[in-house]
Amino acid sequence: MSALSSLDAESRAACEARRLALESEWREPPSAPRISSAKEKAFLYSCLVAAVSAVDDTRIHARRTRQRQRKTLLTRQRSRPKDDPNPPGTDIDPLTH
Repeated sequence: MSALSSLDAESRAACEARRLALESEWREPPSAPRISSAKEKAFLYSCLVAAVSAVDDTRIHARRTRQRQRKTLLTRQRSRPKDDPNPPGTDIDPLTH
């Protein structure tokens, strides 16, 4: 009976230690993953470069699109007669509002 009580106490102590360890593990915020190899670093760097490049390309495209729209609007404004009842940039179609 004594041996059984001893095993029970050891088992309970081990379970309690494991429970406390798991609780503390859950409370701590996860740390940043470590990059182990040079190949992984190179791959992640190339992904970063590609993402930054894509953002730059999008900005350039947006700027060029705005410039073209301004140019088109100015061209339309110059080509309209001065007494036009619908100035450029106004939409007279009630269905689009």
